[in-house]
Amino acid sequence: MSFKALGILGMMLTVVVITIVYVLDTTGNSMVRDSANQRVEAQVETVAQSLGQLSNSVGTVALSLANTLSLQDSDTVIEQKLANMFRNPHIRDMVASGGFWPEPYLYDPDKVKSSVFIVIEDDGSFRRINDYNEVDATPYQLSEWYAPARYAKEKAYWSRAYIDPYTNEPMVTCTVPIFSENLFVGVVTIDVRLERLQAFLTRSGEKLGGYMLMFDRGGAMMSFPDAKYSHDPSLTPLPSVKEIASHEPDFAELALVISQATQGERLLRQSNPNVMDLAKAIVASSPEVDLGYAVSVASDLMPDLSLFSSTERLFIHRLETDPILDETTLVFGRTLPETNWTLVGALPERLLLVEATQLKNDLFFAMALVSILLVCITYVTIHLQIVRPMARVRNALVQQKGDTPFAPIDYPEKDELVCWSQSLTS
Repeated sequence: MSFKALGILGMMLTVVVITIVYVLDTTGNSMVRDSANQRVEAQVETVAQSLGQLSNSVGTVALSLANTLSLQDSDTVIEQKLANMFRNPHIRDMVASGGFWPEPYLYDPDKVKSSVFIVIEDDGSFRRINDYNEVDATPYQLSEWYAPARYAKEKAYWSRAYIDPYTNEPMVTCTVPIFSENLFVGVVTIDVRLERLQAFLTRSGEKLGGYMLMFDRGGAMMSFPDAKYSHDPSLTPLPSVKEIASHEPDFAELALVISQATQGERLLRQSNPNVMDLAKAIVASSPEVDLGYAVSVASDLMPDLSLFSSTERLFIHRLETDPILDETTLVFGRTLPETNWTLVGALPERLLLVEATQLKNDLFFAMALVSILLVCITYVTIHLQIVRPMARVRNALVQQKGDTPFAPIDYPEKDELVCWSQSLTS
């Protein structure tokens, strides 16, 4: 009987193991993959929060500048205030330049341009550049980084990415308006080196096991993984998603995913008449801004929290052939509040599968170990409570074989089996 019980328990163990394997290969496999995806998405979210902290630091310094500068300050005093703010330890590694840009005729009825613009040198010193005030220079008040700030109050506006004409490096500008007695009188700006953000994203992508991209609200690429597109002579210095797709067919699917995600939010924003009115005003104030871009800017400057809450996840998509990694990849897209940049994190599916397989194997061995332990406990219990008492009763009866009737069994444990056996012998 002991061997039969062992055989039955062995069959039970086999059924349990088969059930565990089936569950892990169906529901368990899906749950493990979802868990791996969530961990990767959490890492992308962590990078997004770090970028948000960087942009918030720059915006906070710009707001402080707007509150610190006075219209009565001389150019020399303004230069010094700018330089002191730009040396803030939280932003000094990112800042390339910045300035104070007053409205036309603010100081002189015959003077349209009177900016104070300084460039920060590598050694921490600064120098002033007066080119924007030249007679033949286009009025800076018409620039994309200036015009939308007219409609922002106590809020930083982040421009589209551009190539700086003096340093020839990619940058983005944080602009904060200045008001005097509720009258708009100009802006202060801080120019941020995208090279610093590129280095941060490169490190984050390598840590993730894939890569990371970032696009501004206009769709221009602000970072280049391993400089894949940054030195392509057929592309502009800061190519848009569509431009890259037109030159790189492998990029078309990812470009379509990004465009659909951002266009969907833009269409939602256009349903707000207040946003559309502000967007049209921004377009009228700058020839560098089209209506589509202005809608994005306007919805950030006057958010309707009932409609335009921050997006936790913009998209998640599986690429059969990633244009950069050249393998099956999962890409995660997310918008960054305030700046409205789009952060894209990509991870090869094989790494997710390795992680999922490892986790599944760990679960299998843990569940199998528990199952074996339970079967062993069950076997020992059956052997001690059923098999061994029955064997003792049988041996006692065998010893009484003969012509005389069976006598009551002398057995110390008075369980049901013994009582039943003694009733037969009495």
